[in-house]
Amino acid sequence: MPSIGGVSCDRVSGDPGVIKEAVVTWKVLGLDGIGSFKLGKNDSDFQLLGVKYDSEANVLAWVTQIENLQGSVVTVVNDRGVTTNNVLLELVGQASLKPAYLPGGDSTRTRGQMLIRGKKTS
Repeated sequence: MPSIGGVSCDRVSGDPGVIKEAVVTWKVLGLDGIGSFKLGKNDSDFQLLGVKYDSEANVLAWVTQIENLQGSVVTVVNDRGVTTNNVLLELVGQASLKPAYLPGGDSTRTRGQMLIRGKKTS
């Protein structure tokens, strides 16, 4: 089941992926070409979208749980069941809550979603 830091979600889209070699380049006026530094494996920025369908009260509780994870190093399980450990959640975005319309027009459920930005730490 998809989850972010042990908080269950109905969907977690995105993948923290792998840590890649970071490279910084520079130019010097009057010289041809560019220079570069390899900074080691620390290029691991990513975005996730967490989604929860439930009653409004339960979705609001889910939002609070996810918001409390900002700044934490957690484990993420995405929609495909891929588990990624050591994920730093840098930014938990503003929650978006909307009615979740079911067949027949019933809107007793709420859809909550949050965009999360982070880095893989190791």
